[in-house]
Amino acid sequence: MGDALHLERYTDEAKALVVGAQSLADQRHHNTVETVHLLVFALENDSTLSEMVSKIASVETIISQCNEAMKKVAKATSGQAGLSHEMVLLIKRAEESAIDKVSVEQVLFAIISAPRSAASTILATNKVTQAALIAAENAKVATFVRDMTGIAKKGHDHIIGRDGEVRRVLQILGRRSKNNPILVGEAGVGKRTIVQSLAR
Repeated sequence: MGDALHLERYTDEAKALVVGAQSLADQRHHNTVETVHLLVFALENDSTLSEMVSKIASVETIISQCNEAMKKVAKATSGQAGLSHEMVLLIKRAEESAIDKVSVEQVLFAIISAPRSAASTILATNKVTQAALIAAENAKVATFVRDMTGIAKKGHDHIIGRDGEVRRVLQILGRRSKNNPILVGEAGVGKRTIVQSLAR
């Protein structure tokens, strides 16, 4: 697969996508591994990515358009497909964006932002952008969480007699390490009210 890859820097799932793109290019007897190989393999084999994309566009349509784009890839005469210039840039971008290991989400964002690549063009045509994906994920998260800052700004549930608990939580949050306080107690004892007072 060439010198450009540092697969030890990838999560197992992300590594499987890159290796799968290589396999897909080889199966189709293509001369190079293109960004469309990576996108098709990702959408067909990674449920996380396909679910993210499906919130914005039709996964089947994107795969179909990628398959059309693959018809333009030169056929190989022998050996394994090498990485195209666009793939090398995409992989470099994904590796640079990773703090620890490259995740499947970083691979997808690298595909979206790959300049002038067939895969990024197809995604853009289908309105799949980084901003759209983030907005879709935020909407998903919103169904499971409550905006405590917004509630606190409205002035609901004033706290009375919990100064000690609030001070202790602030003390824990101010630490450099082990700074994740946990509020434990039965329903109705005021855990949410403490959090709202912190949000204020």
